[in-house]
Amino acid sequence: MKTAVDLEPSDPPAAADSVSLGEVLRIVLAYAVFASLWILVSDEAVAYIFHEPEAITTAGMIKGWVFIAVTSLLLFVLIMRKDARLHRAHSENMHSLHLLDAIAEGSQDAIFAKDVTGRYLLFNSAACQLAEQPRAEVLGRDDSAIFPEAIAAKIMADDRKVMAEEKVVTYEEELTTRHGAAVFLVTKGPLWDNEGKVIGVFGISRDISVRKLAEVAMLEAKEQAESASRAKSEFLATVSHELRTPLNAILGFSELVMAEKKTNDRQDEWAADIHQAGLHLLELVDDLLDTSAIEFGKLHLRPEIVEIGPLLGNVTHLVQLHAMEKGVALAVDASEAPVRLHVDLRRMKQILLNLLRNAVKFTPEGGVVTLRVAQAADGGVTLCIIDTGIGMDTDGVAKALTLFGQVDSSLSRKYEGSGIGLPLSQRLTEIHGGSLAVESLPDCGTTVTVYLPPSCVAA
Repeated sequence: MKTAVDLEPSDPPAAADSVSLGEVLRIVLAYAVFASLWILVSDEAVAYIFHEPEAITTAGMIKGWVFIAVTSLLLFVLIMRKDARLHRAHSENMHSLHLLDAIAEGSQDAIFAKDVTGRYLLFNSAACQLAEQPRAEVLGRDDSAIFPEAIAAKIMADDRKVMAEEKVVTYEEELTTRHGAAVFLVTKGPLWDNEGKVIGVFGISRDISVRKLAEVAMLEAKEQAESASRAKSEFLATVSHELRTPLNAILGFSELVMAEKKTNDRQDEWAADIHQAGLHLLELVDDLLDTSAIEFGKLHLRPEIVEIGPLLGNVTHLVQLHAMEKGVALAVDASEAPVRLHVDLRRMKQILLNLLRNAVKFTPEGGVVTLRVAQAADGGVTLCIIDTGIGMDTDGVAKALTLFGQVDSSLSRKYEGSGIGLPLSQRLTEIHGGSLAVESLPDCGTTVTVYLPPSCVAA
């Protein structure tokens, strides 16, 4: 939308400086009619009334003076009306200028206006502070009064482009001030008069140097964090691979020892403990490798048709012994579950085992852990692990979903764990196209819901 602007109150707009054509025509017509009638009527009247030559001459002079007086009166009325209009337009322009000046002075941004030759017409206090020059030394002069020649030439070229294209533009501009290089966010646009003619350019400039430095610092911090994360993942992957070789040897020899005939029962117990500890450590190493593979985008699914019944039976069987040792009841409700899934069997077992083991671990003796599977309303499937354990608050849930996060991070924490299981399960679920949500309250238990989309349900 174009806005007419007059930055010089001593020169009112062209529209206010002239009387309308219709008004001029009406005045000229009225004057012509009056003059014609006056000449015709007055001459006849004088000849009829006066007969003496001297009397006729005197009457003619009086007639002329009356004509001059009437004409002067008409001109006086015309001039007064024009003056009133000019005064009203001048007052309106002064009000607009004062309003614009008040707005500009109240702004912390540098606000300025220039004519078509680049000379400053408006320069607010913020602009004076930025240029470190008084307003009187800037008004009426161009950018060469503020900036070096090369920079001034570029700024004026930008102004001419704005006026030529007649559109508002916003861009970042780097300038060298007395305090060094600075970055400004500049908005410029053309100024129009009442007839739609471009008469100059306005601008608003804001120093965003601090913000740009903060953006650079944030970007550098982000790059450093990503680099540290990649280094950590690479380290975990390397260490995990290095651990697998001796672990496989430990598991193999422990199985041989368990298979041989022992001299006493304690040797069987020791061999079983070694084998169980090795398996536990191997699972942890596998989780670390999977976490690293996910972060590098190298973990790929191998989906297959999976019967829901055998899957649930297998994972609950693997957790059942630990639950019995803790005195925790384990229940399964799959009455509304779909018959088959189309998922990566190994990863789905990994998800459910991690969640069930967590639920049993944090549920005290006498508690219940329930695995409930049902068809979702959109045709997908939900797998809920519900426990009556210690629960968590909102901050605890957020921390538990963070890789290596421990709700109780003290050295003497009651519950062991690496902090990998829950976030790993979440990421494996997301790779399947689903989601994992946690609802929990302190001392009221926890519900973890795994949602898989309809594409994971086999026909």
